[in-house]
Amino acid sequence: VIPEISGDRDGFAGEDASECGIDLGLGRGQLCRDDLKIEQRWLIDPNQLLLGPKIGEGGHAKVYEGL
Repeated sequence: VIPEISGDRDGFAGEDASECGIDLGLGRGQLCRDDLKIEQRWLIDPNQLLLGPKIGEGGHAKVYEGL
């Protein structure tokens, strides 16, 4: 899953990780928007996705067949 990054800076107050505002939990600190680098080659155009029937579901996710 690729997280969506908005164009505004809300929740990302500064370069210091203690000011970023996204708590990763498990005592691992926080994540700044600038810390997340996704190469263009790994991005998928949502218009090219085919979503099939649901094949599974858990406490935190639903899994669909698709390509």
